[in-house]
Amino acid sequence: MTIPFKKELPIILASTLAMTSPLFANDQPLETVENPTITIYQGGVALITEARNFELNNELRQLFLPNVAPETMMESLMISFTPKEKDQPVPVITEKKLNRNLLSPQAMIQYSVGEEVTVITSNSGREKQEKATIISNNGGLLLQYKDRIELDLPENARLAFKTIPAGLNNTPVLSVILKNLPENRALYRADLSYLTRGLSWNTDYIAKLDEASKTLKLEGWATLNNNSGMDYQDYKINLIAGDLNIVSRAVPQLRKAGAAMALDMNYEAAPIAATSLGDYHLYKIPDTSTLNDKEQTQISLFQKDAIPFTKNYTFANNSPNYRMGQSPAFQNAMVTVHFKNDETSQLGFPLPDGVIRLYQQEDTQTTFIGEDHIPATPNKQEVILNTGSAFDITMKREQTQFAMVNEDEWEISYKLTVSNAKKEAAHTFVKESFYPNNDTNWQIINQSKPPKIVGDTAIWELEIPAESNKIITYNVRYTIFNDEKKERLNP
Repeated sequence: MTIPFKKELPIILASTLAMTSPLFANDQPLETVENPTITIYQGGVALITEARNFELNNELRQLFLPNVAPETMMESLMISFTPKEKDQPVPVITEKKLNRNLLSPQAMIQYSVGEEVTVITSNSGREKQEKATIISNNGGLLLQYKDRIELDLPENARLAFKTIPAGLNNTPVLSVILKNLPENRALYRADLSYLTRGLSWNTDYIAKLDEASKTLKLEGWATLNNNSGMDYQDYKINLIAGDLNIVSRAVPQLRKAGAAMALDMNYEAAPIAATSLGDYHLYKIPDTSTLNDKEQTQISLFQKDAIPFTKNYTFANNSPNYRMGQSPAFQNAMVTVHFKNDETSQLGFPLPDGVIRLYQQEDTQTTFIGEDHIPATPNKQEVILNTGSAFDITMKREQTQFAMVNEDEWEISYKLTVSNAKKEAAHTFVKESFYPNNDTNWQIINQSKPPKIVGDTAIWELEIPAESNKIITYNVRYTIFNDEKKERLNP
């Protein structure tokens, strides 16, 4: 089915270019009652909700809903009708249809097979017109002229069509078949909603660290991507943070060329608060926005200053349980930045998962120092960011002893030298994990400083003064289980 073109229709309908087929269920323009809403989920799907006014009667049972996204999920369409007059019946939907036959040069030819067209040929500034009938477009264009049949168009020629073929539209068209309609025309409000693919959002963070004050400035941005094949003008935007289960299905992929990026940089706007929505969080954008197809848009969620942070340096290794040869080279520490998501730290609201990019501010110079992924972080939880490896914080490992106690036991001793070449103290963690075979126990029997044992990992916490080092030594005993008594030793 297609849609008649009416000059009095507003742009939202006039943009649907099909010019033949049944009339709408109303002769009046389809009016959007209020600003429509897009609720975008992080799984690449969005819920479109809008309200329109229709005039309905029992003579026109098919109601057309044009101008929907090419990746609309027709099976998700929900419509409820409310009559303006209480004594009118409430229509019932018996069928739903989605026409995805989109207008294109190739489609124009395909749908015009058997129809007469005009072949216009240009030669030295003059044009010649000749009538022909398209008799096939299977592997090539076949044109039947009055006196001949030709394959493809002549050089410098083009086709002119009388009208757009029935069944083609420049956007997909939803339609529904109705029953329980009034005998005479009556005005109804229709509230409709449907899901579409091709719209997604994610969170991007920007953090500026001030080493002098040990505070950071944090910006949260919602990055919206529209690849749905349709523009959305002046829509209310809702964002849902959370991991929904979406069943994958093959759908037609319809794309248009071109790309752009827009930034909604309203630095004075209040933070957008998240509200709980079951097991997810909802962010309501206060102002309407326009999302153009193939456009990326960023909307500010919040900006917070003076967030206290700490920086730690960590060496995380598996302790070798075998005889080592030459000691390896120095190891650089992993740098982590820590801050608390609570009101004391100027935060205290859910942080959606996303990528954070960290910059360091020194005087007027800004330097990019790394990026990491923030998991979905509830209120009162700590955020830990890995920014890379430290140049000036290193550790050297030396195996000082490897001794067999008996055929089922052996001991290994290590000396770990942790060095700080910076001009300030460094808070450092050394983590040694012990993962022997399933039939082997481990036990630290001697150490220079008692570690904290977490599972199969020993953790030493060190404060290393500027331009100095500290040494950790430990001795670990490995014991193979006895077949008759397989009990783990207490580390």
